[in-house]
Amino acid sequence: MRPGGLLFIVLLPLTAIGCGRSGVGPTIGDVRERPALEDPVPWGLTSRQRFEGGHHGAVAHGSTGSAENSAGLSWTLPKGWVALPSQEMRVVSIRPDPTSEAECYVTVLRGAAGGITANVNRWREQMGLEALDEEGVKALPTIPVLGRDCVLVELAGSFTDMDGQTEAGAGMLGVVCPRTSDTLFVKMTGPAAVVRAERARFEAFCRSLEEQGGR
Repeated sequence: MRPGGLLFIVLLPLTAIGCGRSGVGPTIGDVRERPALEDPVPWGLTSRQRFEGGHHGAVAHGSTGSAENSAGLSWTLPKGWVALPSQEMRVVSIRPDPTSEAECYVTVLRGAAGGITANVNRWREQMGLEALDEEGVKALPTIPVLGRDCVLVELAGSFTDMDGQTEAGAGMLGVVCPRTSDTLFVKMTGPAAVVRAERARFEAFCRSLEEQGGR
């Protein structure tokens, strides 16, 4: 027998074995399950909580806010007020008491965030009120926050959220505080009577805010 014929006989069975193997590589019918992705937005938030705000931040569960948060802030909660679990887009969220329908929160946006007048009028629009001109905004009362005289807004009307849902008889307290590189907002919303009753504690909370790093 020629040497070439012997080589052909040896290779032929190996070729047959290779061609006859099954289950090599994925087939069209294979199903591969994708790993679950973490939901970037916590469950149970209202539309207000999802869409209003700026930085993420640490939350304090005691009477004093953590100094280690993305906004570089610390604070003291008024007696009876309670901090809520951390939420997207907020430095801290607070209620006057665990069962209160009112809620207060702090957010921070980069830069001027549209300016004081634009933000005051955005809040007024949410409450179904007409816009103010520059002079009208300048005439609003102020409150000392972080060493600055900041505009204090107190509104009552029908609050419309980001989904277009309207809550009649609502109240709002708000503070706009421009800093060196960003703008801080403190806002409380809820039934008008509840918000009105919490004004003194709202102001006390605003005055208690302190910053680290000279922002």
